[in-house]
This record gives sequence, structure tokens and C-alpha cells, in this order.
Amino acid sequence: MEVQTYKSLEQLIEAAEAFIGDIDVISFDVFDTFFIRRIEDPNIIKIPVSRFIAEKANSLGISISWMEVSTLRDQIENQQRQTNGHANPDYEANYDEFMPEMLRQVFADKLPENYFEVVADFEVQLENAVLVAREKLVDWVKSLTQRGKRLFLISDIYLPAHYIERFIADKNLTQYFEAIISSADSFNAKASGTAYPLIEERFNLERGRWLHVGDNPISDGTRPQEFGIRALVIDDAAERQRKALAKKYNHYSAHTTFWKGRNLQQLMLPLEAENCEHDELFVQGFNQFGFLFGYFMQRLAEQCKALNLRRIYFCSREGWMLQKCWELFAPWYFTQSEIPESKYLYVSRIALARAMIGNTGLSQREVEVALLPAGNESFIDVCRIFGLNADDFKPYLERKGLTVDEVISQADKGSSDTSRRKLGL
Repeated sequence: MEVQTYKSLEQLIEAAEAFIGDIDVISFDVFDTFFIRRIEDPNIIKIPVSRFIAEKANSLGISISWMEVSTLRDQIENQQRQTNGHANPDYEANYDEFMPEMLRQVFADKLPENYFEVVADFEVQLENAVLVAREKLVDWVKSLTQRGKRLFLISDIYLPAHYIERFIADKNLTQYFEAIISSADSFNAKASGTAYPLIEERFNLERGRWLHVGDNPISDGTRPQEFGIRALVIDDAAERQRKALAKKYNHYSAHTTFWKGRNLQQLMLPLEAENCEHDELFVQGFNQFGFLFGYFMQRLAEQCKALNLRRIYFCSREGWMLQKCWELFAPWYFTQSEIPESKYLYVSRIALARAMIGNTGLSQREVEVALLPAGNESFIDVCRIFGLNADDFKPYLERKGLTVDEVISQADKGSSDTSRRKLGL
């Protein structure tokens, strides 16, 4: 029997409504059907988790890179899949089994108490952050609930059902589903078709009055149909295009700062129900400044980790707004106990500039920062900002063939590239 496939959720739901009166049970595939991910590859989530584990190990004197952690995780997970595949119909894995084993191998006798729970919470937090419920399916689910239909979520994934329940609860959707079933709990998956009879028996379902909706033509189409369940498959061209763009930008982001910002902007785009009407100024601000603030926060977090900073200050005036952004961002980048303390300091940048160079002196970086505002053009402006006497620098500048009032700002049309090179900029 040919699998019924639809290019949009609107078409799929319309087709289902034509025979929904003959259906008592509707099950949905979870990932790439009921939920979409902001990222194009779910394995990307494993990278920050591996970094998280490696950083903890390094802090305890264990020398291991995040790449080694990632490789070890894959090895142990694959070993479990092979073992389970010999005893069960599907080569499935269970996160609650392979991840603790991986942590034991990384930390040995230095494994912190309850550290698996810490890692699991961190990974689930990241996974949850990239999940977005499909708006039209949510609306349909609510309508089906009002009509007395029994609804289930089914997934072939290494995460046991109790983790998926947390995703559903976070989106305030728990009340609409009778149960959530994961292949990780039974090692019987939709892929082989063995999950369907187990679910039928467990919940006393009637396969002839059961509809399954998913995105995989085999797991969500052929297999349920072989068991006598009606199946509809979504093949969303618009969603494929979005994921292709996300993959492209993520690939390019490894090479230049511009593409890092563009990649972040793509990930920040409102999806599904998030994509609603906003004030024109909100839209303009989001498009022009949203990804700039986002990338600034990302780099700030990276520097906090690299320098082991435990407190950061946001200075007036824009600092107040940046601190609010940081408070929203930091919980997604750190565990709660690792978030650096942040304070708003009601002092201007120019008041801090003199103190900043008190110990280290004036570096090329500080000169570049001083010249960022378009109104600052010459070395006189640099000295003004840092409270220095420009006359004291005349002999040194003259050796380079420069004067204190010579234009060195790159933003100025009268700027001389030669002057900048002489100054080492």
C-alpha cells in the first residue's frame, strides 16, 4: 500500500479530517514532526555537552579534549546498540545507560557525586532550547482533544520517555497526551515496526481505528501500515529549505566572524507560533541589532570561560540593556552554579578607560577601541580618552613620521592607511 505523503501540514490535516470520525487514536512522531529543531543536525547538541564534560575533567586534573569525550561517547553508544541489536529487533540505545558508563570511563575515581544528573540536565536544557512545536499540529491536537480522541507521542531516540516528557511539559502540552513512548525504554522501535504492537497491547488500542502521523516514509509510513494502522507522512519542502540554510550557515561559520553572526541570526529567527505580528520598531531592532547582541553575548561567555571570570560588570549606559540580555542568555550557556556574577556599574566607559591601562599600559587593542566612534580621528583623541598627555608622545610619533593630530581613524574618509601602518594598526 502506497504511503500517503503531503507537502504541507495544512494538506495533511485536511486529508486526515476527511476520515477522522473513524479514528479514536492519533499518534505523532516527536522530532521533525511534532517538534522541529532550530539546528539542522541534532548531533550538534553533543558538542557543547562534550565541551562541558571536558572542562570539568580538566578542572580535576584529567587531561582530555572535548573531541576525545565526543569520540568516547559515540563508541560506548554504538557498543550498546550492537549489544541490544543482538537481543532485540532494533539497534537502539538508552541515554541513562551509556552516558553514565562514558562518565565513569572519563573520570574514574574522580567522578563527582551525582554528576550524571548534572550532565543530563545540561543536555536536556540545550535540546529543549532548540525545539519548537509545530503550530498547526498544536492547534489540531487541541481540537482532537476536545473531540475526545486519545493522543500519543512516539519516538525512535536514545532519550527515554521521561526526558521527552520534560520537553512537552516545558511547552505546556502535557495535558493533551495520554502517554509518550520512546524506543530507548523497550529497544523496540518504529523502524522495525515492533513498537506498534507493544503500544497497542499496553494501551488497549484498536489498530483499525488508529492514525499515525510522522515524517519518515518507512518508520512512520510503511511500518504502521503493515500493522494495519492508517499513516500519513509529512514531507515539508519549506522545512527542508530552512534546514539546508541552517546547515550552510553553520558550515561557513567555522571560517569567518561574519558567518558566525549570520549563523546566529538564522538560529534566532522566530519559528512557528513565535512568528507573529510585532511593532515595526521591534522588527527593525530584531533584524538590525538582535544578532549583534546575540553574538556579543556568545563571545562574552566564551571569554568568561577562557579566563575563568567569576564576575563581570556592565557599565552605563548601554550596559543596563546588555546585562538584561546576559541574564536571559547565560542560563543556556552555563550550569546555574557556573554563571558568572553580573553587576551593573553606574560609571561611564571613559571613567574606566584610565584605570584599564593603569597596569598594562596602552596597547594596540585599546587604541583600536578608542577609534571606533566616528568622531575620534587622531592620537589626540586616544590620549583624551585614556587621560594621557599627547605632548609626551610627540618624540615617539615623530620617529615614525607621525604627528599627534594626524588622522588615523579608519572610519574617516581622510584616513591614511600609511599612517595606520606606521602606528602598527
